Amino acid sequence: MGDGDGGGDVDGLVRRFPLGGLVRGRVRDHLVLPGRAAAGVRVDLGGLPVGFVDAGHLPREAQRWPRPGARTGFEVLRHDVRRSGRLQIRLLPLEADFRGPLSAHRAHDDDQWRRIGERHPVGSQVTGTVTSVRPCHRWFTVAFDGTWGRVTCPGDPPAVGEVLRLRVARLPGATRRVVLVRTDGGGPGAPVPRAEH
Repeated sequence: MGDGDGGGDVDGLVRRFPLGGLVRGRVRDHLVLPGRAAAGVRVDLGGLPVGFVDAGHLPREAQRWPRPGARTGFEVLRHDVRRSGRLQIRLLPLEADFRGPLSAHRAHDDDQWRRIGERHPVGSQVTGTVTSVRPCHRWFTVAFDGTWGRVTCPGDPPAVGEVLRLRVARLPGATRRVVLVRTDGGGPGAPVPRAEH
């Protein structure tokens, strides 16, 4: 929904606005599609790309949505890269008053989240196996230590089944997702050498 990047360096913008990143933006407008209910809110992020908050992540009553012109904080939920090459950043409002029903869904329950924070604090290293790849969203998912996390992935993604060394970059409390980053600085992850037989 809404518009997106006008064809610039999509991967550079994905790096600038990584998964789980916290950003501030100005509400541009409430997007309403002809003949349909309101679709969501478009957000200016200081130039390209445009952010978008889906109506499901906003209060049911549109009058409780952040007003056009309001500046507030958001978490980056995902990237949508269209076939045209345009990029849209999907956002979650950080202020509880601006959140709706979909925002109540969290990736991990209370006990899981507590254990993750104890065992894998921000900055710690993990070894994970790639379980899924989503090129159109510029991320992949890895399984590690009985849980999972996501990695922002501009450029070529790794193969499913590849084992990577990664670092815990963020543990955003609003969504309770484990956000990981590659540790080699040059690719989607640092491959773990295979044992020779």
